[in-house]
Amino acid sequence: MGLLSLLSDGLKSNIIRPKEPYKLTFAVTLNCNSRCKHCNIWQLRPKNELTIDEVRAFVRANPGFVIVELTGGEPFLRSDLAEIAKAFAEYSKKLYAITIPTNSLVNSEVIVNRINEMLKLNKKIVVTLSLDGYRELEDEIRGVKGNYDKVIALYKRFAEIKKANKNFDFKFGFTMIGLNQGKFLETVKRVKEDLPDVKLIDFHLNLGAVSEGYYGNNLSLHDTILIDREKAIKEVEEIIKAYKKEMGFTLDLVVLGEYIYLKGMLEYLKTGKNPFKRLIGEASIYMDSFGNIYPSILVSKKLGSIREDGYELKKIIEKNMSIIESDDRKHYTFCDEEASIIGDIPKDIKLLTLPARSPLSQDRNEKSNNYKYKKQT
Repeated sequence: MGLLSLLSDGLKSNIIRPKEPYKLTFAVTLNCNSRCKHCNIWQLRPKNELTIDEVRAFVRANPGFVIVELTGGEPFLRSDLAEIAKAFAEYSKKLYAITIPTNSLVNSEVIVNRINEMLKLNKKIVVTLSLDGYRELEDEIRGVKGNYDKVIALYKRFAEIKKANKNFDFKFGFTMIGLNQGKFLETVKRVKEDLPDVKLIDFHLNLGAVSEGYYGNNLSLHDTILIDREKAIKEVEEIIKAYKKEMGFTLDLVVLGEYIYLKGMLEYLKTGKNPFKRLIGEASIYMDSFGNIYPSILVSKKLGSIREDGYELKKIIEKNMSIIESDDRKHYTFCDEEASIIGDIPKDIKLLTLPARSPLSQDRNEKSNNYKYKKQT
């Protein structure tokens, strides 16, 4: 039912405004044991985060989620992570998948045990192993010596879990920032030396971003986060070319979705504007670990709080639609675009058929030369 619900809700959002979000990004904790140079979350010392009882009350009031991303911080630092997943599995009747990113620094036995607990829920569980470079580069960016080796070791553990359970999947997540720009394909090559069976399609690419509301980073970190726009365009073109060659002809919706996402990223880099129809705050929503609600992890204007405004998302969203409608669309992240790709089929078709190196309006490019410096408000 979950996959059918995802396709059904996604198709409907192509035509009419969603009645409620079907994709939730929920930061279960802002505690983090990384020391990433492009993110300040690890410097936070969060207190009074949502309790498991509050999470259950929230999910009961909003049972329409189809995809739930449990993010952080480092999600596996939360001891009741499996209980949080269970709440969504029990009360979100249309739930298809729970996705979780990890830095791989929590004890691997703890991570594996929590995943095995979640797999008992009989829902799709997808874990993204954050990996921002080959060994030396990953350890430098993440600020923890030995981080790369922990990622590789956890990948091997995950491969065993996947053999035993068809509901489990995993991939690498690479965030492009100034420190690792131009190193994505080299990272894939170096990882294959340690894991010969790994393919390019096992990697997910994202763009580093400025967000005081989520990452806790701001203009002081711009030199670390900022990418050279022209070089990024060329790099993403090469990644798309390699990805297309590897995927060949396929009807795999996940692989096709990733390819569309990469093509959308390229257009975003060329124009400074998100190419998809706006669905943040409508099909997708972000909630932080204190219950504050935002249209996106990259939009810092708060819509409300479940602790102050009640648990019903629909009321919080409708009261603050002006914030959603005024969004400038100058941001691009898979947290949002996962719903946008499903909800904008005409754009998907265009991106699938558009050559990767097709020129876009020079005028639009010139207008957006400094879009990466624009502070999200």
